[in-house]
Formats: sequence, structure tokens, C-alpha cells
Amino acid sequence: MKKGYLSKTTCASHYCPTMQALLDRATSKAATVEELASIRIAINKDDMCCDATGTYWCHACAARCALMNYGASHGYPALSFPPYAVGAGQTLWRTLAGLGMPACIEAWMRALGLDGQEEEGAA
Repeated sequence: MKKGYLSKTTCASHYCPTMQALLDRATSKAATVEELASIRIAINKDDMCCDATGTYWCHACAARCALMNYGASHGYPALSFPPYAVGAGQTLWRTLAGLGMPACIEAWMRALGLDGQEEEGAA
């Protein structure tokens, strides 16, 4: 391991069920505002998927990682699968993967033929 290299990180998804469960558990034990403010949660990188951009995703968000890897391998194209669309470029694909609702991510996975990895927490 490189000096200064962290062995833990957080999942890049804003809708991550794993990170939410960890946060819920940690906040339920906090007795004061100071304790709440000091909460830091992370997952071992060995238990995560690292996409082509070096972004980490937990096992529950593996579909988001696969989506980013698809985008990287195809040059991050602009695509439209109504009612969803993504513009060209890594930044827009990263926004889609990180902020897309679970149902949106599942729709993209089906449309791109990447059905093997389902998003947890989808409705």
C-alpha cells in the first residue's frame, strides 16, 4: 500500500443503501450534536468496485460502477432511452451514475444490456 493511501472510502452514490445503513447505525448511537458532527463512516476499498475513473462504489451500487465502465469503454457518448438521456462526457455520466435514482439506473442497465447487476433499493 502506498504511503498515505487510504484503505477505506465512501460509496460515490448519493442513493447508496449500504452507506445509509451505516450512517443510520452511527447516528442512532450519537447522544449530542457534537457526536453527530464527528461521525465519519467508510467501507474497505477491497469490498468495493473501482470504475475506470478511479471512483469507488460499494457492492450494492455495482450497477453504477458497471454503468461508468460502460461509458468509459464507449467514450462517454450522448445517449437517449426515453424517458432518460445523458449527454456526452465523463462528467455527465458521473452525474448520472452518482445521482440517478435506482429505477433510472436499472432502466439504463437494461437498455445497455448490462442487466447482470441489479441496483439494491429500487422500487
